[in-house]
Amino acid sequence: MRGHLRYVTLLALLSGVLGLSSSASAQSITFMAEGTVTVVHPDLAGAFSPGDAFHVEYTFESTTADLDPRPGAGRYMAITDLSAQIGGYTASASGGSISIDFDLSGRDAYQFTAVAPPVGSLQGTGTVPDPYRINALLGLATGPGGSVFTSDALPTVPPDPADFEWGHSLALIFENPLNREKAAVIADWTEAWMPGGGNAPPECSGATASESLLWPPNHKFAPLTVSGVTDPDGDSVSTTVTGVFQDEPVSGNGSGRTAPDGVVGAGGDMAHVRAERLASGDGRVYHLSFTADDGNGGTCTGEVTVAVPHDRDHWWAVDGGALFDSTAS
Repeated sequence: MRGHLRYVTLLALLSGVLGLSSSASAQSITFMAEGTVTVVHPDLAGAFSPGDAFHVEYTFESTTADLDPRPGAGRYMAITDLSAQIGGYTASASGGSISIDFDLSGRDAYQFTAVAPPVGSLQGTGTVPDPYRINALLGLATGPGGSVFTSDALPTVPPDPADFEWGHSLALIFENPLNREKAAVIADWTEAWMPGGGNAPPECSGATASESLLWPPNHKFAPLTVSGVTDPDGDSVSTTVTGVFQDEPVSGNGSGRTAPDGVVGAGGDMAHVRAERLASGDGRVYHLSFTADDGNGGTCTGEVTVAVPHDRDHWWAVDGGALFDSTAS
C-alpha cells in the first residue's frame, strides 16, 4: 500500500506538463540525465522492474524565447532531440519543452517534457503490455524557492538533481487508449551532466566597469577595467576590451578639444578614457565593448558604461548612445 501511495503521489506531481508547440532555433546544448527505477505500475511489471537504469539525453536550443509572461516562470519549446532508454525500451522525440520556476509560489522547479502524437512527436520502441501506448516522458525536480535558480532563464549547465531537496524524478508515462488510464515507470533522478564533461560559456550580463563615474572633468585619462563576468563551470575568465565609444563628439566645444578621448591598452586588458564632457551638454557616457573567454572555447561579449556628469548639481549623465569612436584622433 505504501508503494502504491508513493506511485500515486509521484504520478500526480509529474502529470501536469503535457503541452507542446513550436520552438525557435539557436545554439544547441545537450544535457544527460540518469536515474534508477524505483516504482513500476503493476500493469507494466512485465516490461520494467525496480532497479532498471533510466538514461535520458536531450538537446535544446539555448536562446529559445520564453513563452510564459509571468515573472519567475519560464517555458521554452526548446528541445529538438530527445532519447531515453529503460531496460529494453527506447523512447525518442524530435521536440519537447523545458520549464523553470524561480521562486514561483515559494519553489524552484526544473522540468523537461516530451509527449506523444498528435500533440508531440514522442515514439516508443519495445514491448509493453497491450493496450498501453507511450504518452509522455519527463523529468521533474523541485526545491524551496530561491534555493537553486537565480532567474527563470534556460540553464547553460544541467541543474544538479541533488540540489532540489523536495524531490527529483524521471518518469515514462503510458496510457491505455480504451479508458485513458495512466501507468508510469518512475525513477529517482540522480545524475545530470553534459557529454564529454561539456563547457558552458561565460556570462557577461553582470559585467561592470571598475569606475561607474568620473569626476572632476579635468581632461586626464582614467584607467578602466571590466569585472563581474562569471562562468557557470567555475573557469577562470579573461576579459578583453575591444572598443571604446561615447555619446559626444571627440573634439566638441567645451570639451578641451583633446583627442583621442579613449585608448585601449596593449592586449586589451584595460582602457583609458578622458574625464571630460561638453560644457553645453548633459554629461558624457563612455561605452566599453569587451569579449570574455574562459580558456575552454567558451566566450561571451558585452558592454559596460562610464559616466562623466555635467556638474555637481546634475550628478548623472544622459546616455545618447555609442555614437562616436573615442579612439579617433
